Amino acid sequence: MEPDSHSHCESCFSTTCTFTLCPVVLCQLKCQVRFHKCKQEDHEEEICENKEVPCINSSYGCKDVFERKYMAEYLSHCPASITICTHTWNRSAPVLQDTQSATILRGKTVGL
Repeated sequence: MEPDSHSHCESCFSTTCTFTLCPVVLCQLKCQVRFHKCKQEDHEEEICENKEVPCINSSYGCKDVFERKYMAEYLSHCPASITICTHTWNRSAPVLQDTQSATILRGKTVGL
């Protein structure tokens, strides 16, 4: 195949393209996506939902590998997912000077 033969493929997104030097094929991982054959490797490595990939938390110790389409679901319970909240919330109840008055707490009037 000549070096310039893929200049067509770079800008072609037609699933019914008839360019003969680089035919349109179905993904080998059976995700049903069609593209020019020269795009197979990029599709698998970056996009294909059926490609098995390591968890994005692998650098934090997660050893699980699964299909890319399950990543979002898995992250909600990944043991290596760590969320640190820098916002401090005051969880103690407000001290009321006059217990007979009404106090507004979180937009609701509470009579004591």
